[in-house]
Amino acid sequence: MAVPWVVAASRGGHAGGDPGGARLAALRQVSAALPAGAVVQQHTDASPSWTSCDGRPGTEGWSDVLADWQFTSTQTRDQVRAHTAARMAALHWSAAGASSTPLGPVREWTRVIHPGVRAHAQLGLGQSGPGQPPYWELSAVAPPEGTAASGC
Repeated sequence: MAVPWVVAASRGGHAGGDPGGARLAALRQVSAALPAGAVVQQHTDASPSWTSCDGRPGTEGWSDVLADWQFTSTQTRDQVRAHTAARMAALHWSAAGASSTPLGPVREWTRVIHPGVRAHAQLGLGQSGPGQPPYWELSAVAPPEGTAASGC
């Protein structure tokens, strides 16, 4: 028999976050949209952590759930965008438009990963600094279960 306060204590005393890792597992599936031959330079999986906005009272809560890949590809920009869009559709993510940046468009998608939980994903180009070659970044984020950090 599970005692609720024991479960809460194992999470630092705050219920929520991503119990069982279900949200992060759903976001990790986005890796299937990476193009063939992609060279992943950095990958981040971030489970929620209890945090606040610079320690300010009243802003405490869980950080978002995140899965992120920075990669390079020998494919053209149009090929990477087309491949990713097709794979995201196959993974049941809905196109949610695009925004413009100096490095080009950022494609965006959304998907309900759990009843009432809408995740967001995006693909865009990044650059480490002046004169550095650009890299692709594919990321997916979902809100935590429970109270989210706010006020930043």
